[in-house]
Amino acid sequence: MNWLKLLDRIGVEESEPDHSTLSQLQYRALLTLTFENIDIHLDRPILLNYDAFYAKIVTGDRGGFCYELNECLCQCLSAVGYDVERLECRVELRESGSSFDHQITLVRIDGFRWMADIGFGDSTIVPLNLDERYPQTDGRSWFRVNEWGDHLQLSLLGEAGGWSKMLTLNMVPQQRLPM
Repeated sequence: MNWLKLLDRIGVEESEPDHSTLSQLQYRALLTLTFENIDIHLDRPILLNYDAFYAKIVTGDRGGFCYELNECLCQCLSAVGYDVERLECRVELRESGSSFDHQITLVRIDGFRWMADIGFGDSTIVPLNLDERYPQTDGRSWFRVNEWGDHLQLSLLGEAGGWSKMLTLNMVPQQRLPM
């Protein structure tokens, strides 16, 4: 599988694996690759393997849900030359979810850890610096990263001015999907 073909799909040329390119990749992926769960509603099996992800998203002109989208992004970023790891997250929007109900991609660039996420509705439209403890904006919303034991917690600033938990990130890198 040529994961660089995802660049063609989202309209980005291969470039140096730096923060600027990562920001462009995440933004273009969010504009191009739709979050979709139609297979669930149609009782179609969702295959969690690289062949299925590649056929559905890279060559099949479809979208997917967080595991599918973010795993394709992770594989593409690795092919470009980024230092990447997949992290498990717990969605915290209403009540705590299960321990692994979301996946993001951790990208290391010049000593900083960046969160790339193209499979979550309220996530950042550009990578978020996981080492920054001051509020950060993506030009649309404000986010804050706090340490929470051996995890990180991502919060979103609401319209009323209060912070709401979004995600709890398990900082232990996860292995490749068992396929």
